Amino acid sequence: MSRQRWFETLHPSVVLVYLVGVMGLGLCTLHPIYLGLMSLCALVVNIWLRGIGRTARTLMHALVLCCLVTALNALFNHSGATELAVLFGTPLTMEALVYGLVSSLMLLTMWLWCAVWQVWMTNERFLYLFGNLAPTLSLMLSMVFSLIPQSGKKLSQIRLCQRAHHADRKKQRGLLIRQISSLLVMDMEDSMQTADAMRCKGYGVGRRTAFSLFRFTKRDAIWLIAGLVLLITAVPGVVLANRGLVFYPWLFWPAALPVCLAGLALFALLPLLVQGKEWLSCRWSK
Repeated sequence: MSRQRWFETLHPSVVLVYLVGVMGLGLCTLHPIYLGLMSLCALVVNIWLRGIGRTARTLMHALVLCCLVTALNALFNHSGATELAVLFGTPLTMEALVYGLVSSLMLLTMWLWCAVWQVWMTNERFLYLFGNLAPTLSLMLSMVFSLIPQSGKKLSQIRLCQRAHHADRKKQRGLLIRQISSLLVMDMEDSMQTADAMRCKGYGVGRRTAFSLFRFTKRDAIWLIAGLVLLITAVPGVVLANRGLVFYPWLFWPAALPVCLAGLALFALLPLLVQGKEWLSCRWSK
């Protein structure tokens, strides 16, 4: 039995504000201290939410791309005053290397937060929040978001079936083309079935009402206000850090404000705060 995660029981608007806030803060600055703190918080939330195994697999894929970004920036960007070495007649500067590392750290942070988004912002919550405002667009986006994981599961099933059928490795040449072809056929069949089901249910005929179990309660309002307060506390530090941040021709970044760092960390770890509060409430009620 999986452990109860109380943040998932909050209203979808609270979850959306949290996810948009942490992803926006991670995208709005290249300050190494702020990005390092955001990446650490994203790693902690991923381990708590998805487990060590799934988080490790996500990190392996993300680190490969981050190393590639860092290497390409150091090789093709020659700006900077501190020359470290000369490779094939082109100088490698410390400023370009640090900028590539910070950019890859931002990419890693966004990769981890997108993994959290995929778990929490389900199709049901997304349609509940945006279905009345833009029903067609929200439906299309929810279908696109679910297409990639569904196609991945289908491709795994196809590979398992073909490996069982072609036990001899010499006969496995050209299987990739057949796997992709089978995957496309399955996706097209599913899309036709979905279209027929929507037509039979009368989608697009007129204005429809929707039933949902989501209710905005007092507890949701308290955590929403708390999250907004922490977010507002962290924003000034990010803005001030961007004003004095310099990478070329010399490295310089302003000192991080402790209050803003604390607000940023508390906002990024808001799900753990909700979990701790509910756990204490359960302990006290016994």
